[in-house]
Amino acid sequence: MNVHTSLSQRMLSIAFCLLCGCNQSDTEARGSEKSATLMRTESTSGQSRAAAPASISEARLLEDLRSQDFDRVVHTMNDVKGARYAGHLMPTLVDLWNGTDLHGIDKNFLDHPRIRIEIADVLAQQERNGYQGLDKTAFASYARGLISSNDTQVANQAMLVLGIAGSAADMLVLESMAEDIAESRFRAAVIALVHNCNTTSELLDKLKARLNETWRRDFLAKTREKSSKFRVCQLR
Repeated sequence: MNVHTSLSQRMLSIAFCLLCGCNQSDTEARGSEKSATLMRTESTSGQSRAAAPASISEARLLEDLRSQDFDRVVHTMNDVKGARYAGHLMPTLVDLWNGTDLHGIDKNFLDHPRIRIEIADVLAQQERNGYQGLDKTAFASYARGLISSNDTQVANQAMLVLGIAGSAADMLVLESMAEDIAESRFRAAVIALVHNCNTTSELLDKLKARLNETWRRDFLAKTREKSSKFRVCQLR
């Protein structure tokens, strides 16, 4: 397992933990938006604390996608992201992303933002791990159009993709979104900011100073501390 993959897995595990953590606000209730956000990670929160699978088979990936079951596919995609090796799936995922070979999967299902953003997330992470021939700007461009989606799960996933593949301009947008946004989206925006190589210490310091609630400042500090040693910027 190469250094990039190891670091990416640790960052993914940290993101799972932070997104699935307890509400740090004594006054903010767990609403339907928070529940929708956690759909992405609830099915794998236990796995994130266990040993990562060695790999996910192409047969399983395609079978789950053909099922047109959103939760099942999100579960599998999270397993792909946490696996120790996923390079063998890249040609298939690139086919699905580009629409060159649908492998018997319903096109409307593949084009649904909840599924397409998951594919973008896997491909963006693999590009960051050093897989050659992937265009991260395409994944960022798609995610950029979804960060204000009314579907909380899609919006949060889009922010996480920008955290991997976004530009410096995206970091400024995420910074503004993190100031007084609902808890679930705040968490995703902070994780995206902390993980992206375009984010500076100065930006995070300014954001922390503007946050009014203690739990938000604490979450930013905790995320920053836990993720700092696993950022791969210096290795790219």
